[in-house]
Amino acid sequence: MRAQGPQLRTESKNRSRPVSDTRGRSTVLPILGLIVFLALFVPAMSAGIGSVAQDRGPGTAVANESVTVSYNGSIAVSESGEAYSESVTVTRPQENATDDTLVAGTDYRWDDRRGEVTFLEAGNTTAGERLEIDYTAFAAPEETEQTLAFLEPIVAMAPWLLVLVTGGLALAFIREGWF
Repeated sequence: MRAQGPQLRTESKNRSRPVSDTRGRSTVLPILGLIVFLALFVPAMSAGIGSVAQDRGPGTAVANESVTVSYNGSIAVSESGEAYSESVTVTRPQENATDDTLVAGTDYRWDDRRGEVTFLEAGNTTAGERLEIDYTAFAAPEETEQTLAFLEPIVAMAPWLLVLVTGGLALAFIREGWF
């Protein structure tokens, strides 16, 4: 014998017959499937955009850019880019009597996403000192720009679509008598 869902009786002229209640399942299951899809799709799409945004296009090498040591936050480099080289070289110019290379993590921190250097007070630097920095600024490749332009509106709408579909599912549950 095959298991069936809840049985309802409907009156006909002379007899009653069992009728399967599939109306609730036919309304709720597709909506539930869409919610699960969106719940998986939105984070995956966001992660995909993040990885696409990290692609590197052509780079512009910058050598001996002058920066002045300040302990009041980060200092942005002058060349703009979508990404920057993971490491930089910060040195004292030769006219400062030495051509010392500073040590990352001890003398300064480099933010390769924003192109900013932060000088550390405990490091081998003096406030107001002029140093030189070498780095590479990368532009986003054309494919990345096109992909991001296409995906941004979709990703921006996806959470709202998820909210609307979840609301629709809640209404379907209420209408079907699940609550």
